[in-house]
Amino acid sequence: MHSEDVYKHLCQYMTYHEGCLVWCSDEPGYEGCNGWIAGTITSSGYKRVKTNYNGRNIGVLAHRIIWYMHHGYLPRVLDHINRNKSDNRIENLRAVTHAQNSRNRQPKGDYMGISKTPYGWTAATSVNGKRITAGTHTDPAHAALAYDIMVTAHGLEEYAHINYP
Repeated sequence: MHSEDVYKHLCQYMTYHEGCLVWCSDEPGYEGCNGWIAGTITSSGYKRVKTNYNGRNIGVLAHRIIWYMHHGYLPRVLDHINRNKSDNRIENLRAVTHAQNSRNRQPKGDYMGISKTPYGWTAATSVNGKRITAGTHTDPAHAALAYDIMVTAHGLEEYAHINYP
Protein backbone atom coordinates (compact mmCIF):
# COMPACT_ATOMS: atom_id res chain seq x y z
CA MET A 1 0.00 0.00 0.00
CA HIS A 2 1.17 3.50 -0.78
CA SER A 3 1.57 6.31 1.71
CA GLU A 4 -1.05 9.01 2.05
CA ASP A 5 1.45 11.43 0.46
CA VAL A 6 1.16 9.56 -2.87
CA TYR A 7 -2.61 10.10 -2.87
CA LYS A 8 -2.25 13.78 -1.96
CA HIS A 9 0.24 14.13 -4.81
CA LEU A 10 -2.13 12.55 -7.35
CA CYS A 11 -5.13 14.56 -6.18
CA GLN A 12 -3.41 17.79 -7.26
CA TYR A 13 -3.31 16.57 -10.87
CA MET A 14 -6.69 14.83 -11.19
CA THR A 15 -10.38 15.36 -10.80
CA TYR A 16 -13.21 12.86 -10.43
CA HIS A 17 -15.97 12.55 -13.01
CA GLU A 18 -18.60 9.76 -12.99
CA GLY A 19 -16.29 6.98 -11.79
CA CYS A 20 -13.26 8.14 -13.77
CA LEU A 21 -10.13 10.07 -12.91
CA VAL A 22 -9.35 12.86 -15.35
CA TRP A 23 -6.01 14.61 -15.65
CA CYS A 24 -6.75 18.28 -14.86
CA SER A 25 -3.20 19.60 -14.63
CA ASP A 26 0.08 18.68 -16.25
CA GLU A 27 1.86 16.31 -13.92
CA PRO A 28 5.55 16.08 -14.83
CA GLY A 29 5.82 13.35 -17.44
CA TYR A 30 2.17 13.72 -18.44
CA GLU A 31 2.32 17.12 -20.13
CA GLY A 32 -0.41 17.50 -22.72
CA CYS A 33 -2.73 14.94 -21.08
CA ASN A 34 -5.02 17.57 -19.57
CA GLY A 35 -8.62 16.33 -19.96
CA TRP A 36 -7.63 12.72 -20.64
CA ILE A 37 -9.03 9.86 -18.59
CA ALA A 38 -6.28 8.49 -16.36
CA GLY A 39 -5.38 4.84 -15.95
CA THR A 40 -5.53 1.48 -17.66
CA ILE A 41 -7.30 -1.76 -16.79
CA THR A 42 -4.96 -4.36 -15.29
CA SER A 43 -5.06 -8.09 -16.07
CA SER A 44 -6.94 -8.58 -12.78
CA GLY A 45 -9.66 -6.12 -13.83
CA TYR A 46 -8.78 -3.09 -11.67
CA LYS A 47 -8.04 0.35 -13.10
CA ARG A 48 -4.51 1.51 -12.23
CA VAL A 49 -2.96 4.96 -12.65
CA LYS A 50 0.78 5.23 -13.19
CA THR A 51 2.72 8.16 -11.83
CA ASN A 52 6.23 9.25 -10.99
CA TYR A 53 6.56 9.93 -7.29
CA ASN A 54 9.91 10.89 -5.73
CA GLY A 55 11.75 9.56 -8.76
CA ARG A 56 9.96 6.17 -8.73
CA ASN A 57 7.40 4.99 -11.25
CA ILE A 58 4.49 3.51 -9.33
CA GLY A 59 1.00 2.25 -10.09
CA VAL A 60 -1.89 3.26 -7.85
CA LEU A 61 -5.34 1.69 -7.94
CA ALA A 62 -7.90 4.21 -9.18
CA HIS A 63 -10.64 3.20 -6.73
CA ARG A 64 -8.32 3.99 -3.82
CA ILE A 65 -7.52 7.44 -5.27
CA ILE A 66 -11.23 8.14 -5.76
CA TRP A 67 -12.06 7.08 -2.20
CA TYR A 68 -9.28 9.32 -0.86
CA MET A 69 -10.55 12.28 -2.93
CA HIS A 70 -14.02 11.94 -1.45
CA HIS A 71 -13.28 10.92 2.13
CA GLY A 72 -9.74 12.12 2.92
CA TYR A 73 -8.58 8.81 4.36
CA LEU A 74 -7.74 5.31 3.14
CA PRO A 75 -9.41 2.27 4.67
CA ARG A 76 -7.45 -0.97 4.71
CA VAL A 77 -9.98 -2.67 2.41
CA LEU A 78 -12.32 -1.21 -0.21
CA ASP A 79 -15.13 -3.17 -1.84
CA HIS A 80 -16.81 -2.72 -5.21
CA ILE A 81 -20.43 -3.27 -4.23
CA ASN A 82 -21.49 -4.61 -7.65
CA ARG A 83 -18.29 -6.74 -7.92
CA ASN A 84 -17.25 -4.93 -11.13
CA LYS A 85 -13.61 -4.05 -10.40
CA SER A 86 -13.50 -1.27 -12.99
CA ASP A 87 -16.72 0.44 -11.82
CA ASN A 88 -15.17 3.14 -9.65
CA ARG A 89 -18.19 5.36 -9.10
CA ILE A 90 -18.00 6.58 -5.51
CA GLU A 91 -21.47 5.17 -4.77
CA ASN A 92 -20.16 1.71 -5.77
CA LEU A 93 -17.28 1.81 -3.26
CA ARG A 94 -17.44 1.05 0.46
CA ALA A 95 -14.97 0.54 3.29
CA VAL A 96 -15.22 -3.04 4.58
CA THR A 97 -13.37 -5.61 6.62
CA HIS A 98 -11.43 -8.37 4.90
CA ALA A 99 -14.17 -10.86 5.84
CA GLN A 100 -16.91 -8.66 4.37
CA ASN A 101 -14.94 -8.21 1.16
CA SER A 102 -14.43 -11.97 0.89
CA ARG A 103 -18.19 -12.55 1.03
CA ASN A 104 -18.77 -10.20 -1.90
CA ARG A 105 -16.54 -12.01 -4.39
CA GLN A 106 -17.61 -13.71 -7.59
CA PRO A 107 -18.41 -17.39 -7.09
CA LYS A 108 -15.80 -19.78 -8.50
CA GLY A 109 -18.51 -22.06 -9.87
CA ASP A 110 -22.21 -21.58 -10.41
CA TYR A 111 -22.98 -20.83 -6.76
CA MET A 112 -21.47 -19.00 -3.82
CA GLY A 113 -20.85 -20.65 -0.46
CA ILE A 114 -21.01 -24.29 -1.46
CA SER A 115 -18.45 -27.01 -1.99
CA LYS A 116 -18.50 -30.58 -3.26
CA THR A 117 -17.77 -33.27 -0.67
CA PRO A 118 -17.83 -37.07 -0.94
CA TYR A 119 -21.31 -36.93 0.62
CA GLY A 120 -22.89 -34.19 -1.55
CA TRP A 121 -22.84 -30.41 -1.56
CA THR A 122 -22.13 -28.52 1.68
CA ALA A 123 -23.19 -24.91 2.33
CA ALA A 124 -20.80 -23.05 4.63
CA THR A 125 -19.55 -19.61 5.64
CA SER A 126 -17.74 -18.10 8.60
CA VAL A 127 -19.17 -15.88 11.32
CA ASN A 128 -16.80 -14.14 13.73
CA GLY A 129 -13.98 -16.43 12.61
CA LYS A 130 -15.96 -19.65 13.12
CA ARG A 131 -17.02 -21.90 10.26
CA ILE A 132 -20.72 -22.66 10.21
CA THR A 133 -22.57 -24.97 7.84
CA ALA A 134 -26.14 -25.36 6.61
CA GLY A 135 -25.94 -29.06 6.00
CA THR A 136 -25.01 -31.32 3.13
CA HIS A 137 -27.37 -31.56 0.17
CA THR A 138 -27.66 -33.89 -2.82
CA ASP A 139 -28.25 -31.01 -5.23
CA PRO A 140 -25.98 -27.92 -5.59
CA ALA A 141 -29.00 -25.64 -6.10
CA HIS A 142 -30.46 -26.75 -2.75
CA ALA A 143 -27.11 -26.19 -1.05
CA ALA A 144 -26.95 -22.70 -2.60
CA LEU A 145 -30.41 -21.89 -1.26
CA ALA A 146 -29.37 -23.18 2.18
CA TYR A 147 -26.31 -20.88 2.01
CA ASP A 148 -28.54 -17.88 1.20
CA ILE A 149 -30.86 -18.66 4.13
CA MET A 150 -27.89 -19.11 6.49
CA VAL A 151 -26.25 -15.83 5.42
CA THR A 152 -29.53 -13.95 5.79
CA ALA A 153 -30.27 -15.52 9.20
CA HIS A 154 -26.88 -14.26 10.47
CA GLY A 155 -27.44 -10.73 9.07
CA LEU A 156 -24.62 -10.99 6.53
CA GLU A 157 -26.62 -10.37 3.34
CA GLU A 158 -25.50 -6.75 2.95
CA TYR A 159 -21.99 -7.89 2.07
CA ALA A 160 -22.62 -11.40 0.79
CA HIS A 161 -23.15 -12.58 -2.75
CA ILE A 162 -26.65 -14.07 -2.64
CA ASN A 163 -27.31 -16.90 -5.09
CA TYR A 164 -31.08 -16.31 -5.35
CA PRO A 165 -31.74 -12.60 -4.72
